[in-house]
Amino acid sequence: TGALGWPRAADYCTSARQCHQWFDNGIIYTEWSTGTHSLIGDISTLHYSMGGTTGVLGLPVQGRQSSSGVWVQRFERGRIYSSSAGTAALSGYLNQWYDGPGRAEQLGQPVANESNTSYGVRQQFANGSVHLTSTSATMVLGPLARTYSSLGGDTGMLGRPLSEAACAPTSCVQEFEHGRIYTAHGAGTWAVTAGVSQALDSSGGTAILGFPTAAPTNSLGATVQTFQNGQVYVSAAGTAVLRGYLLRWHGGGANVRGLGAPVANETSTGGGVQQKFARGGAYLTPSGTAFSVLGPLDTTYSLAGGPLGLLGWPVSGEVCDASGCYQQFESGRIYHGASGGVVLRGAMLTTYLRQALATQLGSPISQEQQTRSG
Repeated sequence: TGALGWPRAADYCTSARQCHQWFDNGIIYTEWSTGTHSLIGDISTLHYSMGGTTGVLGLPVQGRQSSSGVWVQRFERGRIYSSSAGTAALSGYLNQWYDGPGRAEQLGQPVANESNTSYGVRQQFANGSVHLTSTSATMVLGPLARTYSSLGGDTGMLGRPLSEAACAPTSCVQEFEHGRIYTAHGAGTWAVTAGVSQALDSSGGTAILGFPTAAPTNSLGATVQTFQNGQVYVSAAGTAVLRGYLLRWHGGGANVRGLGAPVANETSTGGGVQQKFARGGAYLTPSGTAFSVLGPLDTTYSLAGGPLGLLGWPVSGEVCDASGCYQQFESGRIYHGASGGVVLRGAMLTTYLRQALATQLGSPISQEQQTRSG
């Protein structure tokens, strides 16, 4: 009527030193140097599946012990844990490593046996996982572990952990082969790919952009991830951060300005800000008004020196009238020409507009040229 139930066979001795007997729900081993101990239920089943006394764990050296709903039993070369969360063994190097300061408390019990990986060994625990290489064992714990597991663990997009989490009072970050995971109060727990990580670091890190608040998405031909203070875009055309006024004006991933994804970080220019996008540029003037300059017009504008060049800052969006389609700048216009943008400025622009030549001639199709007489 005990935990083992009825005997299923007579006792059997494999040597003068060792005997065992099977019961309905386990087995009893006796050996002169380790003593007499029973293995019950799932512990007995797992021990047998791992080769029994001639396998990885060897003979039991004590009876099972219970603590906080977890049974644990020690063997010559390891131990087995069993609870409602699962039954698993610790053996080899991890069996010794687990007894290091604070590790059992942080990880909880093992819930699956160790498994081989391309880099070494991994093992799952109640509160995370351990990843063992030839040189080190690294833990992934708590919310970081849950996000890591949801992304496929070491066989997923992030690969194996490279270091344990570095934590501040309200946040933690952990580095992996192909990115990192952040967790922060008020922002949640999110993975960041290697490309996004590099852009984040080059833009001042979380001190500038804050922590991620969502998973990466695909938008405007780029991988986009939103942070507390901005967005990071990674595409074949470039990697860039979009933040502040230009982020709000651009509309994030909505492309409401027709610019596409940013391909370079913003730069401060002459009291204003400019930023390059896949299909043009955004220009925030010193007075605080933003304009987009698209396609060939932006190419021509850049060749003319941009905001600090011949034309100054844009003062309007692109407009179309009887003279064609153009964009107005402080010191001139750029028209759509047959082979790109065409600059009209100074006396030429004044004459063109004053004498109504626009109606007669249509849009300019080439840049002005110097002649002997003017």
